[in-house]
Amino acid sequence: MRLRQIIMFCLLTSIITTAVSANSSKIEGTFAPKMLDAKIMGLGGAGSAYITGSGAELINPAGLARGEKVQLSTTQVLLLAGLLPASHWSFILPTKLGTFGLTATEIQPLFADFSYGEEEKTISWANSFKNLSLGANIKFLKLEGLLGERGEDFSGGGYSVDLGVTWEGKNLGYALIAYNVLNQLKGENYNPDQIPLSIGAGLVYSYDPTTKLIMDVTDLSTKPFLHLAAEKFLSKELSLRLGFTKNSINAGIGLAVGRIKLDYAYSLSETEQDGFVTWGLQF
Repeated sequence: MRLRQIIMFCLLTSIITTAVSANSSKIEGTFAPKMLDAKIMGLGGAGSAYITGSGAELINPAGLARGEKVQLSTTQVLLLAGLLPASHWSFILPTKLGTFGLTATEIQPLFADFSYGEEEKTISWANSFKNLSLGANIKFLKLEGLLGERGEDFSGGGYSVDLGVTWEGKNLGYALIAYNVLNQLKGENYNPDQIPLSIGAGLVYSYDPTTKLIMDVTDLSTKPFLHLAAEKFLSKELSLRLGFTKNSINAGIGLAVGRIKLDYAYSLSETEQDGFVTWGLQF
């Protein structure tokens, strides 16, 4: 039975790899998805069918439904050689009515003669129905800045909605996500970038209870982008991660001791190298 499952996973991987383009994503720019979580980064941006609890709101809100504990986490990182400070805060609360999440993301670039701030506050909800989980994000978006010493202030804002679904089998799990199903942006002295609809899909295969093989395809509605990853649990407290995309190689480690969780990821690409740390508490 396991041989048949391995063959199925490899076949699906081959089919999707052949079908997708190896070009980079078109979903870029202002208010583009920001995977500011060390676990997701350690998996190379994969995990829409795998990530649960804190961090799921970034990649697939349906994954929140499988988080069994109250969680609080934060990620602080300096991107682009320290020129792009970014932070992400997340609070996850399971209830009888489903799992709720409150998150906040902030980016404050440090460029001369140019001030800019981007904020994203998200309310999430998810619930499970046997093997099926459904989830949604409502994101409230805001940016403001000043271009040059004599430039005018500019600002923009609005909202967008994400929808996600996961299905869990015995050894295989699947995910489908639609980012920016609904969205509206307005600006003052600024023409906000349009946020296009983006479709993603994911697959996770449990080779054994300690080994997960993960595949995601993002931006199916524009130029598909493939992510491959694996996670190996050395114990209940310690795991190792490895992720690949066309543009980067990622590695990470996860540590859970009591109520404390710590994730670290390192991303190496042609243009930059970044380290990510996410720490959190679970009750």
